[in-house]
Amino acid sequence: MELVFTFKVDGEKLTGSVSTQMGDMEITDGKVNGNEFSFNVDAGMGTLINHKCKLEGEVIKMNYTMGDAGEAPEELTLTKIE
Repeated sequence: MELVFTFKVDGEKLTGSVSTQMGDMEITDGKVNGNEFSFNVDAGMGTLINHKCKLEGEVIKMNYTMGDAGEAPEELTLTKIE
């Protein structure tokens, strides 16, 4: 599945969206602290996806967990596209 993350930073506030083949989802509760940031996405049906990210040069390392089930986090590596 292709995911396209669009981020907008204003000071310590992060907004934006995540686009998938199934539609767009708004980023909520976005926070920035130096080269680290976090945000949530409502994936529907009451499922909240929590994201924790770290910017390393031109690459973003992202860990996410789905819902409150306490599942082990999954990791993604994001690269910038123009």
